[in-house]
Amino acid sequence: MMFEDQSLIEAVLPSARKLGRLNRRQRKKLRVGEFRELVFEVRLRFAAPIDGTPYDEFLDRVFAFVESRELLIGGLGGQLPLLETTAVVSARRFDPLAVADRDALLNWLNEQSEIAKAECNGAPEALQSNDVEGDTRRD
Repeated sequence: MMFEDQSLIEAVLPSARKLGRLNRRQRKKLRVGEFRELVFEVRLRFAAPIDGTPYDEFLDRVFAFVESRELLIGGLGGQLPLLETTAVVSARRFDPLAVADRDALLNWLNEQSEIAKAECNGAPEALQSNDVEGDTRRD
């Protein structure tokens, strides 16, 4: 779920006081604190409609780059031939996303010959480290 307005994110998340009272299991179930999953959206516009083998080769390169940064990506589809598409990018497990990850992906996409324009939605301030410090165990 993407929120363009930080105030909407804050309205959905529990307050710092309530977050402090939640135990590890509750934070994980509610996906808050160290279990908060941050994502950003990528919008692509191709230079020319793309499908078939060129599209498959492009996807292979995108997946290889995303995996090299230890990210996950979903989307990049639609009715072929594609002129525009979107994707959602997140970190693996509950690792925090970094602004550097977003910028590296955006720069890499804009360097590809198939892409006319690549944009990312997601506020940089939302891509920060964990809200709750201390307990670093993973389930």
